[in-house]
Amino acid sequence: MTHEQPTYPAIRDFVRGYLHQDAAAEYGSAPEAMRQFCRDSESGDREKLRSEWQRLLAAHPDLAHINNELQKLGCAWLFRTREELDEMLVGCKEQK
Repeated sequence: MTHEQPTYPAIRDFVRGYLHQDAAAEYGSAPEAMRQFCRDSESGDREKLRSEWQRLLAAHPDLAHINNELQKLGCAWLFRTREELDEMLVGCKEQK
């Protein structure tokens, strides 16, 4: 039995570690969870996540489909708008 590698491994690791069931209480918002990840991580990990996030958004313009893909990766957060998804990238750009 072979295990298929996830298409978005950096997103999978991020959502499981930061957008879990307690994310709202812990961070207040998904963009704030992203900012915390960016503070906690190395620049290479941040760039991998940003690249995968951009690829996910480009591949799936429909919000419901993106939420579905993220949930498959272990995300407990439900994004309500495309702008909220786009804001995730801004949160990581701010960190150096």
